Amino acid sequence: MERSLEQRYAIKFCVRLGKNATETFQMLQKAFKDDCISRSQSGKWHKAFKEGREEVADEPRSGRPTTARTDENVDRVLEVLRIDRRLSIQQIADTLHMSTFVVHGIVTEDLQMRKGETVNSAFYLEVLRRLKRRIARVRTDIKDTVKLHHDNVTSHTAFIITNFLARSNTLVIPHPPYSPDLAPSYGDAVMSRRRVFEWYKCFEEGREETADNERSGRPSTSTTPEKVDKVLKLVLEDRRITVREVAEEAGISFGSTQSIMKDVLGVRRLKAFLVPKDLTFDQKNARKETASLNLEATTDDPELLKRVITGDEIWIYGFDSETTQQASEWRFKNEPRPKKARKAPSKVKVMLTVFFDYQGIVHNEFQHQALQ
Repeated sequence: MERSLEQRYAIKFCVRLGKNATETFQMLQKAFKDDCISRSQSGKWHKAFKEGREEVADEPRSGRPTTARTDENVDRVLEVLRIDRRLSIQQIADTLHMSTFVVHGIVTEDLQMRKGETVNSAFYLEVLRRLKRRIARVRTDIKDTVKLHHDNVTSHTAFIITNFLARSNTLVIPHPPYSPDLAPSYGDAVMSRRRVFEWYKCFEEGREETADNERSGRPSTSTTPEKVDKVLKLVLEDRRITVREVAEEAGISFGSTQSIMKDVLGVRRLKAFLVPKDLTFDQKNARKETASLNLEATTDDPELLKRVITGDEIWIYGFDSETTQQASEWRFKNEPRPKKARKAPSKVKVMLTVFFDYQGIVHNEFQHQALQ
């Protein structure tokens, strides 16, 4: 209701400026984004204010008080919902022989229940308010100089969010345009768990070099510069050529070709992965400029990252289906491959919003679900 009143004041202001209904609605969309009222509502209020109306609040409605929303009916609806939380309003009404209007009023107003919702700007605003209070309690040393880092989704860049952050003197770290093809994720190319632990142990013990140590043994005669050049030329001409095809073309053994490609050239065959879209040239340029600005800021202020709090949302599922890799087993040659039944992903999920800094988690909360 508060958001609706704010937009009505904005419409009244536009009428005073002489804006027509279309211009007014366009300005509302630009300012309030996802929280903007409908075009018909905007036009109705624009007409009312143009005709001389001053009040922005709704007029009181006449009618007899409802007798169907009794304590007994509220208890009946609550009992049905406790049995099955996924029932629709129509199904509850049919089960209890009540009107959908009465059931909707009981569920939304008396019981204060609602279906699971996505993160919108209104919800995110409340999260940020609770985050500010949390920072004041657990991060007292940076409460006045904290910088927020979040992505560019609509709920994070809406007017009410940017306005709140400006009024609370909270600076936002610029976030570049995002695309999975530029994300710092290795996907299928990630090294094994054992190798990660080995390198982690080495770096923890003080190692600085990331290259492999030189190996002792007799020098290889199969990886001569001439053969390496041949293999490199073939790979550059056709990135999809196989090791066996390279060996046949270059006249080198399969083992030597494999050794040249893996150990000398350091190439590996990677599967392509699908991405929602490719960034345009301007978006890539903006990403580069943003990264450069952030890098300069951390160079000028080495303590900057200690004052940055990063926030993001993620779906938490009731269970995670076992992957084919997790279900793999050791089998002998004469044994058949193990079978794994296809399992549907969990339909039970909840949105988790979490904020963290270099010390750990600062604040986290789950989004409201159907029943509280």
